[in-house]
Formats: sequence, C-alpha cells, structure tokens
Amino acid sequence: MHGPVTNRGSDRKGNFPATLFVRGVMRRPTVPSVAMRASARSAALAITLATIAACTQAPETSVPSASPTSPGARASASPRPVPSPAPPPSLCDTYVQAILPSRTVSYPTATAAQVRSALPVDPTFRHLLEDIAGVRQDSNPLRDRRVTRCDVAGIELGEPVFVRTYPTSAGVWYVPVRYRGEQLMLATVGRDASGVGSQSGSIGLINRFPWIDDATAKVVGGTAADPGVSAELVFAKQPRQRREAVPAWRIVRASGAVVYVFEDPVGGYPNSAVAPAAEVESGP
Repeated sequence: MHGPVTNRGSDRKGNFPATLFVRGVMRRPTVPSVAMRASARSAALAITLATIAACTQAPETSVPSASPTSPGARASASPRPVPSPAPPPSLCDTYVQAILPSRTVSYPTATAAQVRSALPVDPTFRHLLEDIAGVRQDSNPLRDRRVTRCDVAGIELGEPVFVRTYPTSAGVWYVPVRYRGEQLMLATVGRDASGVGSQSGSIGLINRFPWIDDATAKVVGGTAADPGVSAELVFAKQPRQRREAVPAWRIVRASGAVVYVFEDPVGGYPNSAVAPAAEVESGP
C-alpha cells in the first residue's frame, strides 16, 4: 500500500487534474473501479469494528514496579516464615508433642530461677525430653532406656550452674537433667550480655558438674599463708593441655593473686590441677 493520495483539486466541472501526488511522487490518476471501492469500504468497516472492540475492552491493571528501596521491594525480598512441620506419629497415645519452632526461641536467662522457669516450656527442650523418653520412636540416638517410655513428666531439672565467659557477663548455664534421682545429662542454656538466651544443646556422660564445689575449690587454689577467698566458674584454657576453653574455677586469694583450678581426671582427689593466672588464657 502507498501513502494517502493528495488531490490537488479539480476544475469546476469535476474533472481530475492531469496528475496526483503520492508521497511526493507524481503519478497519473487512475479511476477507482467498483472492486477497489468495495475493498475500501470493507477496510473502513474493519477499522471501525476494531476501534469499537478496543474501546469496550476492560482496562489492564498496571502493577507499578517497586524500586529496591520501596516497601514493596523490601516485602517481596524478605523471606517468608517457614511453617513448622507436623509432628511424626506418637508412640504415646495421650501425650501432646511439642512442635519445633521455625526460629530460635529466646527468653530471660540472667538468673538460675529464670532458667528453671523458662526451660521446661521451651519447645526445643521439650522435644529433647521427648526423644529421651521415646515419644516418637525407639531407635533415635537420644533414647535413654533408664526412662520409662512416655514418662516425660518424670524427668526433672536440677539446680543450674553458671560458667562465665570472663571478663564479660555472658556465659552458659549447665542444667542437670535427672530421672528418679539419676542424672541423665546436662542441658546447656546460653546467656548474652543483656541476660537473654536459649537452650543450646546437651552434654552426656557427666555424673557431677562441677567436679568440686566452690568451698573445695578455694581450699585447692589457696595456701595456708594465702588462702582462697572467692571462687567463680569461668571458661579458660588449661596451659599445655587443651586448645579449647573449659569450665575452671577462678580463685582469688587473700593477697589478690589469681589462680585457676582445672579438673584433672588422672590425678587423685580432688582431681584438680592449679595454674597461675599468667599461664592461663581466659575466654571462649
């Protein structure tokens, strides 16, 4: 198809001029035939119908694209919370299983009383006790045959013992877990500098923690001329023995001198080794 035909005008008798301009090119005019006129009418009708259809269409809803800093972009970029999986079948008909949370549950752990209050209702810790009691299956590695199946309520907590990450106020609580007077393991609960933490794990095969009490530690870390006056459990690295920090008694003597008392399973009672502070690296 060529561009629109521009008529330069006709004379008073309606005669066409000798030439027409089609896109700037002079051509001789042609008389439209019947077929050409019919085709033109069909094309005009098609254009009219297309225009009507376009006008009656529902307008599209445009969704503005969110910029990286817009709330929409931040909402779409943030991860969706992961739903907690349904608990597996229980071997205990009347027991209601704890559902593991999708994220760590934190609570106040500044004092031993707060730990004893919060730990039993911590779903992660409840899940641990259920494994010990064989609530879900008997083949899990945490199943303890000393515990009657399904007797989660019979598992008790002892007094929490705090080990400080010296010199900060943060540290770890060690909580004895017992059944009918027999210790099963130690549950560990963290405490940050603001006094908040959560259940962080467990340690098995420990009959007594700490291995000696603070009164005995002061005797071991002191001397007749310079007795120990204070004792505190802290994390420290034993000289020439360990690369990782372990719980140790930090003893302050009457003179102000500081020594550390480490557990020494090889020696006899009180199974302890004393090291001066100059040889000990404290901290995690």
